[in-house]
Amino acid sequence: MMMKKAGQKILNKDFTATIIALHDLGYSEDFFETEVPGFITTRDDQQYPRQAVEVCPFRKVYNELSGVFMNIHKVCTCNGLKGILIIDACPAI
Repeated sequence: MMMKKAGQKILNKDFTATIIALHDLGYSEDFFETEVPGFITTRDDQQYPRQAVEVCPFRKVYNELSGVFMNIHKVCTCNGLKGILIIDACPAI
């Protein structure tokens, strides 16, 4: 849903609010899945094998910029690093 405020468009309100809420809870890293089963952080390219990472679904939100739903996951590593994994869910219909 697009909203206007003071003549400006505000996009991705739910998506942004979800990311901010997770950051406030200490989930500060961004993770991506790798071709070899595992994950990598974007900040320092630290790699983790799949068995060293716990991925928990958190919320599904609509990304207004890309027009797709996004699955946002909380990620915790074996050494206590916490972050976020965002995966396209499906195109909006």
